[in-house]
Amino acid sequence: MKWRNKVWLIAGVMVAVLAMSGCVGQEKNKKTGEGQQVVRIAIQPSCAFLPLYVARENGWMEEAMQEIGVQVEWTDFESGPPMNESMATGKQDIAVMGDVPAVANLAAGQKSTLIAAETGMQAYALLVTNESGIQSVADLKGKKIAAVVGSTAQNLTQKLLVQAGVAPQDVTLVNMGAGDALSMLQNGEIAAVASWEPNVSRLASMEGIRILADGSRVDFRAENVLMARSEYLQSHSEVVKVFLQQYVRGIIALEQNPQDCAEKVAKYFGLDAQLLAATISKYGYVMKFEAEDVAALQDTVQFLLDSGNIQKGVEVKEHVDDSLVRKVLQETGKDK
Repeated sequence: MKWRNKVWLIAGVMVAVLAMSGCVGQEKNKKTGEGQQVVRIAIQPSCAFLPLYVARENGWMEEAMQEIGVQVEWTDFESGPPMNESMATGKQDIAVMGDVPAVANLAAGQKSTLIAAETGMQAYALLVTNESGIQSVADLKGKKIAAVVGSTAQNLTQKLLVQAGVAPQDVTLVNMGAGDALSMLQNGEIAAVASWEPNVSRLASMEGIRILADGSRVDFRAENVLMARSEYLQSHSEVVKVFLQQYVRGIIALEQNPQDCAEKVAKYFGLDAQLLAATISKYGYVMKFEAEDVAALQDTVQFLLDSGNIQKGVEVKEHVDDSLVRKVLQETGKDK
């Protein structure tokens, strides 16, 4: 009887060991890309990334990834900086962000690759109230301007001021986002607020608030980028290509029926669908990196160095690889 109990005990231990080995094997498969995989995508409610929201809302990303045995895990962020923190700890595989957090990511030494680019000159702007009496950027001298310090909005503000002959130190920059700055703008506590879409359209739609100047005034490209962890890109290029295919599919949908797309994704932006549709024309969903895109991002590096937001420069061109998106654009007839 005792011998028989020992046999069952040994058998039980062996089953447990085999089960544990199976778990380890499954974890190994997940890490090495064998079997079921998960791609983690970081997303934020910027109109620059409307194509991705269209793909998400229509379920295209999940459908396409399922065909290659990959599950999609979305993580919603408010902005780029927290994305960088998550990318740094390996919790995200692909992310979308503006030029400032993207450059900060590279300058911090993160192993990331810029895989596609978009521009949005008119998507960034300075707004004032009609009651302020401000008619030009030059009128802002000696005044208070709200903007997120270290952001693309601050970069635009400085460029507009310099063009108008106003030294950046001749204004007071208040570190504040558009939402928090609204009441101060309306009360006259600040003279202007600098922000990006959808905040620009939301504020401009309010009575008594208007756009004073936007990025097109100073040829401000306002780069937005799609980024992947370099290690992930190297080991999962097929997954990244599928991601880009569905992103481009979202671009095509926006071109063909912007109002319908806007109605489907307006809930993510807290903006009326009609206003959201109007922002689409402010962006250049080109995706390919041209020399001008790299130069604009390199200019952002200098802005961050000058403003003390980063301590070490970086050569942007060394972190760009848009070969996959060029293939996707060619395959879809968008390579123009």
